[in-house]
Amino acid sequence: MKKNYILRGKKIIYAIKSLFLPRKKKIVFLKPLESIGEDSIILEKIVEKGGMVLSYKPKKKGDLIESKIVYSKEARLFKLKNVYIESQTTGVLNHKKSTFYYEKWHNDNKKIYLYKNKFIHLHSDKYAQIGNLSVNKTQSTGVFLGGTFIFNYFPFMMEVMSKVKYISSIPNIENYPILIDKCIAENTNFQFFISLFLPKNRIVYLKNNLLYRIEKLWYITSPNITIPNIDLGEKYLPEYTAIRESSVTYLR
Repeated sequence: MKKNYILRGKKIIYAIKSLFLPRKKKIVFLKPLESIGEDSIILEKIVEKGGMVLSYKPKKKGDLIESKIVYSKEARLFKLKNVYIESQTTGVLNHKKSTFYYEKWHNDNKKIYLYKNKFIHLHSDKYAQIGNLSVNKTQSTGVFLGGTFIFNYFPFMMEVMSKVKYISSIPNIENYPILIDKCIAENTNFQFFISLFLPKNRIVYLKNNLLYRIEKLWYITSPNITIPNIDLGEKYLPEYTAIRESSVTYLR
């Protein structure tokens, strides 16, 4: 609740400052992707149902193995219109740039989860402070494979490449370019996986810290999740990660 008041106050301050100076940051509404408005959505469907999976807590040397059966959310396919993307995020900004719709990976009401990255500087459960980024270009269409920590091997494979399993659900997929962060082009191992799993698609590498306006965007939510961060002093629990066995099998 306190975070909501702080961010609401900052939103008013930024609005006043914008009358005199260009704003480097802005406050927007923060909402789950499943609640995206009719002005932004063309199609939505579940491509894999949710289910129970076995999850393990991160383990240090000498720790006991701690596991738990947790719920893995369904994977969804969206066709969106006139939205903005930033290459190292898991979500979209609506056409008014007033609401960021994100992949909400937690299933409870705890206030400890952090989805911060270079684009989302801080957030509460209702508001987010984001970078007021320039729009690099408008792209007519594409399939977005975004990820908060896409430059790291585990998130790239488990959270981003796992989406490719459902890409055949997109009609005429071979006609759509794949939109992905330019860090992939700088890593030969990552490039190998892209060419292996997506041999027929044109790859468009996006610069991070810029917005791209996409007129018709295909967006697949990740079938595997790992909460990016939690509040300082909190302990990471098994339920903060959910990896599907079917995803691991597919990537093998």
